[in-house]
Amino acid sequence: MLAVEKRVTSPLLEPSSIEKIFKVDNHIGFATSGLTADSRTLIDHARGESLSHKFTYDEPMKVESITQSVCDLALRFGEGAEGEEAIMSRPFGVALLIAGADEEGCHLYVDLLISFFFFSFFLFFINILILHFSSQVPR
Repeated sequence: MLAVEKRVTSPLLEPSSIEKIFKVDNHIGFATSGLTADSRTLIDHARGESLSHKFTYDEPMKVESITQSVCDLALRFGEGAEGEEAIMSRPFGVALLIAGADEEGCHLYVDLLISFFFFSFFLFFINILILHFSSQVPR
């Protein structure tokens, strides 16, 4: 389960139009914070990679592989292969929380600010934190 806070930063924004949680595949979801256009670019890339893998290998893509693919794209800004133009001119202004389950178990990945080096957390540790903080909230 992923949860986000939807901040309305302008009276011109419709609160129901703000999307921060996205389904990438049946077993993977992204929660985002930051520039919406940048997050959509990364999510569209992840969806494309996931579909391509599914059609090629007839199996769902591993959560770590999708995370690595998104991180690879995010790190390519300002670079181009020899003789090619750079893909992007600036880094992505978005933070991602990537959650999913595959045959290896449940996974939760988070980028480190905008550096896009991903870290894996054990889900049982996250569950312990959730249980601890949910018991602290008055009902």
